[in-house]
Amino acid sequence: MKVSVVIPTYNRAELLPEAIASVRQQDYPDLEIIVVDDGSTDRTPEVVRALGRDIHFVRLERNHGVATARNVGVSLASGDAIAFLDSDDLWPPDKLRIQAQRMHMDVDIVLGKTQLFCRNQSHGAFTPRDSPFSSILLGSALIRRALFDTDKVGLFDEALRQHEDLDWFMRVREQRVNIVLHDEVTLHYRLHGNSLTRDDQLRFIADKTMFLTTFKRSLERRRGMHAANMDPPSRPSTQGVSVIVPVRNQAQYLAEAIESVLGQTRRPDEIIVVDDGSTDDAMNVALRYAAHIRYVYQPPRGAPTARNRGLGLAAGDVIAFLDADDIWLPAKLEMQLAVLEARPEVDMVFCHAEQFVSEDAQGAVAHIPDRLRRLPAVYASGMLVRRAAFEQVGLFDKRYVRADVIDWIARARQVGLTEATLPNVLVRRRWHATNLGRMTRSLDNEYAHTAKAALDRRRGIHKS
Repeated sequence: MKVSVVIPTYNRAELLPEAIASVRQQDYPDLEIIVVDDGSTDRTPEVVRALGRDIHFVRLERNHGVATARNVGVSLASGDAIAFLDSDDLWPPDKLRIQAQRMHMDVDIVLGKTQLFCRNQSHGAFTPRDSPFSSILLGSALIRRALFDTDKVGLFDEALRQHEDLDWFMRVREQRVNIVLHDEVTLHYRLHGNSLTRDDQLRFIADKTMFLTTFKRSLERRRGMHAANMDPPSRPSTQGVSVIVPVRNQAQYLAEAIESVLGQTRRPDEIIVVDDGSTDDAMNVALRYAAHIRYVYQPPRGAPTARNRGLGLAAGDVIAFLDADDIWLPAKLEMQLAVLEARPEVDMVFCHAEQFVSEDAQGAVAHIPDRLRRLPAVYASGMLVRRAAFEQVGLFDKRYVRADVIDWIARARQVGLTEATLPNVLVRRRWHATNLGRMTRSLDNEYAHTAKAALDRRRGIHKS
């Protein structure tokens, strides 16, 4: 099980190296370190860059609060589980090993104990205070990544500048989340002069300890209900919509694409931006919308792999795709969803697209003929598909660079999926100097290959 370690930080350049060192000392083989700098004004960026390339470092342009920093870290995480560490705290060396061993398939959160350390004002060293105690400090936990998905507990509330973790655990308590509590110390919580005042800090910890008592009583009540076959009522089922936006080096267009999704008259339930190894500013553009999207990064593997990665993460019953250089009109999702809701036999809905030359490509890109200005959008940005369709057809073929969607649609038609096409223009398709379809004529071979593959499949069906 891979563990993503998320370290939010703000003006902790002095203590941050010790926190990272305590992560590197873990007796655990498969982890990644993500440091999110929440607009620090000290030497934090310089300090982190000097600590080595194994750290995934993200710097927010201004201070947003720890909830946003945590959410950005979660969006970047590729692990099966997430562990948080504040940049002025430490972990004992066996924290991850102990907790990973307890995280079985049916366990969502593992909570250990916390040891309080106070800084001596005379010599500056941290010394332990009192006995280890139980609390819901995030640094003492190991949390399954899936809990942060929108259909489960979700992300931290960015409107809260404090107690965002208390709020998150309150929402955990409302769900059917299996939590394991254990007695080993998994967090060294350090009080120092640059943190909150000592009295406020101790009261803050005490609040969380009291909440844990309430939390445990709630768990015990639920266990009693389960024993009596009286499970808590489940949430009503809804038809969730997941939007997948693959991007690679389209930073100049990405913000407009995301804005067009956020501006839908029927807002999607989740937006997943899959960065396929961008080397431009795409990540920073995406992270401006960290409160509204899930951002994931992968090494450059191609658009079909990025789409498949998004599908693997998506929780919705209905899937939409938007290329990072295209734009949706506001009623796109609402109008296509209306077709799926009114016609249960339809598996996928297309619309029409208006093609336009990007302002930054005027003169560099040929004029669009009138006959090509308005076309059926039988491609990624124009489709809305029931998730079940992918179970019948399969994923996008990663062998293709450009023709993966054309190939998928051809396979969908051959297995008998039903489609509908709206006459409305609901997508604007951008022509620009670096459009993938015009980068090389050799891509034409892909379309010929998909046509031949479709013909071969039909012949196979005919022979059988």
